[in-house]
Amino acid sequence: MGNKHIVPYGLYAAKGYISPAFAEKTRFTDADLALLFQALLSMFLHDRSAARGEMIVRGLYDFEHVGTQHANNAEQNKREARLGCAHAHVLIEGVKVALSDEAKAAGKTFPESFADYAVNNTWTAENLPKGIKLHLRHVGPDAAIGPRQG
Repeated sequence: MGNKHIVPYGLYAAKGYISPAFAEKTRFTDADLALLFQALLSMFLHDRSAARGEMIVRGLYDFEHVGTQHANNAEQNKREARLGCAHAHVLIEGVKVALSDEAKAAGKTFPESFADYAVNNTWTAENLPKGIKLHLRHVGPDAAIGPRQG
């Protein structure tokens, strides 16, 4: 019944952004955000097909802008967070994906499974830009790195 072209293995990276101004306009809440993250983490669990048989979310890195001021300066932190405390491309570039050293040593030039990748999150509490909190939602319900302030 026809031909199907299949890519044996692929890793997709998706990037998304939430605009605080638009979120306010649409009454998007923290509960909505939590529901969105839950949906992203489980979006392929019940969606199997011949074309997408084994798709799964492997990681979710959530960079939250929280402001750079002391915690007792909540209004200023809210204003800073609304505008962003670091450029998105800088934050995203801190998570690197490449062919693993083991896969290279085995002579592979392209990955055949997730085990052939090395995912390196270079962000730590010490080097994360000021005013940013990183939630590693795939590690646990709300594991976080950061924030650094002032």
